[in-house]
Amino acid sequence: MALMSAVNGSLVGTSVARTKSQSVYYAQEGIELAREQRNTSWSGLVTNCCSSNGALIPGTPYRRSITVTSMSPDTKDVTVNVTWTVEAKNYQTALKTVLTNW
Repeated sequence: MALMSAVNGSLVGTSVARTKSQSVYYAQEGIELAREQRNTSWSGLVTNCCSSNGALIPGTPYRRSITVTSMSPDTKDVTVNVTWTVEAKNYQTALKTVLTNW
C-alpha cells in the first residue's frame, strides 16, 4: 500500500511540474502580448491589451490575466497571472515586467 501511495504521489508531482512549466510559457506569452500592444499604441496599452479579470486560454485548463498599472506617463508595470487546477488544488504562476514608452 505504501508503494502505491508513493507512486501516485510521484505521478501527481510530475503532473504539477509539467503544468507549472506550461504555465510559465503562457505567462511569458502574456508579457509578449503586452509588449506588442506597447509597440502598437502606448496609450492603448491599458485599455486594449488584455482583460484584467482573466480569460481561459482556449483548449487548456489555464486562465490568464494581465494587469497594467501606470507608474508614470512613460512607465507601466505589467503583471501576468496564470492559474490552473491539478487534483483539486489551485496553482498560480506570476511574471512581472516594466514597460517604457520609447
